[in-house]
Amino acid sequence: MKQDNKEKIQDSFLVDCLVIIAGTFLMAASIHIFISPSNIAPGGATGIAIILNYLTKIPIGVATLLINIPLLILAYIRLGKRFAIQTTISSVAFTFFLDVVLKPVPTYTEDVLLAMIYGGVLTGVGAGLIFLRNGSSGGSDIIAMLFKKHKPHAKTGQLVLLVDGVIILIAVWVFKNVNMAMYAILYKYISAFVIDKVIYGINEGKMVLINSVNNADEIRNYITNDLSKGVTILKSSGGYTDHSRDVLLCAVGKRAFIKLRHDILRIDPNAFIIVTETSEVIGNGFKIE
Repeated sequence: MKQDNKEKIQDSFLVDCLVIIAGTFLMAASIHIFISPSNIAPGGATGIAIILNYLTKIPIGVATLLINIPLLILAYIRLGKRFAIQTTISSVAFTFFLDVVLKPVPTYTEDVLLAMIYGGVLTGVGAGLIFLRNGSSGGSDIIAMLFKKHKPHAKTGQLVLLVDGVIILIAVWVFKNVNMAMYAILYKYISAFVIDKVIYGINEGKMVLINSVNNADEIRNYITNDLSKGVTILKSSGGYTDHSRDVLLCAVGKRAFIKLRHDILRIDPNAFIIVTETSEVIGNGFKIE
């Protein structure tokens, strides 16, 4: 039994590393083909490396790795061996891909806006794959996790935004181009949006709470029989009337929600419906439709 568990852990680690390397390749391709040639420094270790490359011609991959080395040591001490090893693999692979494998690949410099958009999408997909396997690409990701460990309730996103903002401002001064700062901000937004879609988009949906005074049973039967969706019945009582009633809870995909809302109001025009976005729905029988 212990041998089987050990093999499962090893297999999981191998899959994690393979996915992280694939994500790292996409991030390196984004930087080489689209971002660096347009002098967009999007913050983080890569942003600093792009600035250093512009000033000193030091390869971006090498510069990124040198910046990450002290952060990797801290990650090993404070965040655990496995995380540090995976992040080191990503950092070394990024340098190898960027400075060796992708070096002969042509770059795109025709339209900065298009470069920013496609670079942001590629980076988002790559980073999303890395985050899916609990990995990190280094740089500001490590800073955020270290800060989060030290202050669990702090808003680490604001810290990362501050650090990236300073780097972007430095890039404006170095490149003497304010437009590049605006492109860098859009790049960050696009990549963050795509990261969320990669991580959460597969099982994204809506959670619906339905309060119907007279038609709860009919609505419940409609959801279970016609939509083939599960329903949870929550026992509740009105805060003003103190009357007991059933509140229905169900999770549906975005397309199914349009039909659900229409038919609930057809059954009971006075139904009270609360709808919230859900980043992920996991459970037996749930399908995005």
